[in-house]
Parts: sequence; C-alpha cells; structure tokens
Amino acid sequence: MKMALSYLYQLVNIFAGLIMLPLLLGFLSAGDFLRWSLFIVIAGMSLQVESAIQAVLVRSIAGASNHGYLRFHLEIGHSRRVYLIFALVVLVAMGFGGGAYLASVSGSGSQSPWILQWLLFVFAYCFNYICGPNNCILIATDRTTHFNLINSASRIINLSLTSIFLMNGLGIWGLVFSFSASVLVGCSLNYLQARKAQANFRDVAATLAQDAVYERPAASNIIKYGAYVFLSYALYRSILLVAAIQTDAVEQNASLALALQIFAILSTVAMTPFQMRVAPLVQALAQSNLNAAAIEFSKLSMMLNGMFLVCVTLILITPDAPLQSLNPEIRMIDKPTFFLMALGFMVEANLQSIAATMLIKKNMAFIRIYLTAMLFVAIVSVAVIYVFDGGITSLFVAIIAIQAIFTLPAFVAQLRFEMPIGRSSFATALLQAVASIRRFVQN
Repeated sequence: MKMALSYLYQLVNIFAGLIMLPLLLGFLSAGDFLRWSLFIVIAGMSLQVESAIQAVLVRSIAGASNHGYLRFHLEIGHSRRVYLIFALVVLVAMGFGGGAYLASVSGSGSQSPWILQWLLFVFAYCFNYICGPNNCILIATDRTTHFNLINSASRIINLSLTSIFLMNGLGIWGLVFSFSASVLVGCSLNYLQARKAQANFRDVAATLAQDAVYERPAASNIIKYGAYVFLSYALYRSILLVAAIQTDAVEQNASLALALQIFAILSTVAMTPFQMRVAPLVQALAQSNLNAAAIEFSKLSMMLNGMFLVCVTLILITPDAPLQSLNPEIRMIDKPTFFLMALGFMVEANLQSIAATMLIKKNMAFIRIYLTAMLFVAIVSVAVIYVFDGGITSLFVAIIAIQAIFTLPAFVAQLRFEMPIGRSSFATALLQAVASIRRFVQN
C-alpha cells in the first residue's frame, strides 16, 4: 500500500505538470507567463533548502523516538524552532530580495499589482514551511502513506482550482489563490495526522526508557547534500533570471521559460523509473552484491536515458501548430538551443541518478566534485556574460561543457569505486531486459 501510494504521488506530479503547462499557455499572456515562471524559479530555490532541513529533522525525530516520549517531544519542539527561523529567513530573502529582483525586471508583464501577488505567494510558502514539522513527524513515524495521499490530494486541488480560476480570467491572481488554497488544505490535513501520530506514540513510548542518552545526528552531510540539490536545481534555471535582466524581449524570455518548464517535466518523467525501481539496487548494495548492483544500476540508467531521448525526440518532431494555437505570443525556442538544453538536462539527470546511488553507499565524495564544478561554472559564466558579451546560447554551451567533460566523468569514476560499472554490466542489463520483454510478449 505504501509503495502504491508513493507511485501514485509520482504519477500525480507528472500528470499535474502535463496538464498545468497547457493551461498556463492558453490563459496567460507572454508577460504573465514569464512573470509566473520567475515566481516559480525563485520560490523553488527555497524548496531545495527545505528538503535538506526536512532530511535532517526526520532523522532527528526518528532517532529520538527510540528514547521515550520526552525526547521525542523535545525534538519536535526543536524542529518547530528550526522551521520558524527558516520561514522568517525565506520571508525576508524571498519577499524583499525576490521582490527587488522582480522590480528590476522590466517588461515582465502587464501593469498588474505584481507585488501583492508576489507577497501572497511568499506568505503561502512561509506558512507551508511553518507547518513543515508536521511533515517530518509523519515521515519519522512511518506514516508516509498518509503523507503521500495528502500531498497527492493537495496537488489535485491545486490543479482543479487553477483550471477554474484561469478559465474565469483571474490570471496570476488565480494561480496564487489556487496555490495558497492547496497549501492551506494540505497543511491542515498534515497537522491533523501529525497530532494523531503524536498521540499514538505517547502510548507506545510508555514502554521505552525515558532517561536514555540521545545524541542528535550530525547534519553536516545532509546540509552538504542540500547544497548540491540547490545548485543542481539552480544551474540552468538561473539562466532565465539572467536573461530576464539582460533583455526586455518578453516573448523571447517567455520561450526560454517554456523550454525550462518542459525539461523540468521531462526530467521528472525520466527519473520515475529510477525512483520506482530502486529497491533491487538498494537490496544488492545492502547485501554487498556489487555485480548485481552494477547490473541494476545499468538497467535504471538505460531506462532513464531511453525515456529522456524518446520524449525529446517526440517534442522535436511535433509541429509547432498546437503550441501556436494555445498562445501565438510564445514560440518554442530554436532547435539548436533546445538540443543544447536537452543535452544539459540529460547530463544533469544522470548526475542525479549517480548521486542517489552514492548516497545509498554513504559516499559523499560527489558533493565536493559538484561544488568544485559549480565554482568553475560561476567563473566561466561571469566571463561569458561580462567579458566576452556572450548570449544565452553561449552560456548553455559553457555550462554543458563543464558538466559533460569534468563533472560527469568524475561522478562515474566515484561510482566505479563502489561497483563494477562498465560495458559488461550494461550488456548483461540489456540482455536481461530483452529476455523480460520476450517473456512478457509470450505470456
């Protein structure tokens, strides 16, 4: 049941993304589509930091649950303080910093009260973060079934309200209202379930020692991983932030925003097999069966890259007429830039799959590699923009070159320390996949 609901949550996310994008294109102008995309990119950066905070606090609460209710209660109080501080930081950084950035972006849409829209959007995110400890409680007490079900319901509510509001001409206001409503519903349901989890644990904790010494787990590795996740998210999306500052070409920037949203959906689709079929890889690594682990990783890698290539090919061969019918103002970016972005996001998806595997082995060396690469990216990006006066395409080329020539080979080298990845493992994985397909067809 837990696994089924986890799959359902993944599918709901993909479905919602596939439905949401045509809605945005059909009911928003190019300027409003660009502004909403900027909202999402800026707010999404805070989500990456929150994911690291959640990972730390879930481990802390789960560990404390073995030491009696008092320690469990104290760790929940600690998590509430952490999330409150984080929400205040986000309120200031996103509210004022993000607002200042959006004010500097000229021609990003119609003369609507964007500042009020932005502040309501930020308040909804901050409220969600203040309620974050309830999510940690549900995950730490093994109530992931309720957690995934509530998140799926919230996503569906957001999609439904978005459709209604956009069709009634509310534009960005409708998007902000629907997001805020789904956050309110989701946080309320998670709060009720967290209260039940605490009440149930109070009864169980009566059998546990109350005076056991408990040391809060170190957060350094998780914080480092949070930095990796944040930088991986911001790597290509930050190009949109740069483009919106550099040029007033609203329609051109809206096309870039559209491409980024498409590749965000494609990356989610491509990573789905890895997330849904990772159990055999985890089992092989737990049993130190490195040959089996190499074969399982090879299978997942082939599925990831295969799905990504199929989706990109379908987009490339699809005519632009359906897009033009939705919104004549927004065109798909030119094919060379689209191909570059496809290559970049494909490399990033492979890096994510290797990073997830390294985490299972508790090998954090990939983080140092990635942070070093991001330092090079920052230096090269500044040089491309301000020294050589390069455009967005030049920036993509420079970043992809660093990721493909330096970062990916370094990640693969680290992975080979853990398991015998090579041509033989991929060949075996391919033969097993063909045999499975043959059995399926015969049956």
